Amino acid sequence: MVVVSGPTEVERVVFGFASALAATATGIDVRVFLTDEGTFWAMLGTGSGEHVPDFPTIDELLGELCALGVGIEACSESLALQRSSAAAPLRLRPGIRELGRELLIREIGLLRSVVC
Repeated sequence: MVVVSGPTEVERVVFGFASALAATATGIDVRVFLTDEGTFWAMLGTGSGEHVPDFPTIDELLGELCALGVGIEACSESLALQRSSAAAPLRLRPGIRELGRELLIREIGLLRSVVC
């Protein structure tokens, strides 16, 4: 799952994370990649108020993915942009790993991916 959407497209993000959870529940090996605006969700303190009716918050979805051991990787270059535009220092959520853009693109290219 490749999440490129940020806080202005919450529905797409919820769809992506909920789909990743559903696939994991059926035994499919899932990895989540956060890049571009999607790296917003890699930061602590994001996603607790963002939700779609009848779905958990983004924060809860990410927590469930991490608890199930789903690999979540965030583009280090996109994270640098998020951090440079923030008023306060930003920290990654536990369980999310930074990955260089070139390696991230190579990893995505090796998998069947859904972009949200």
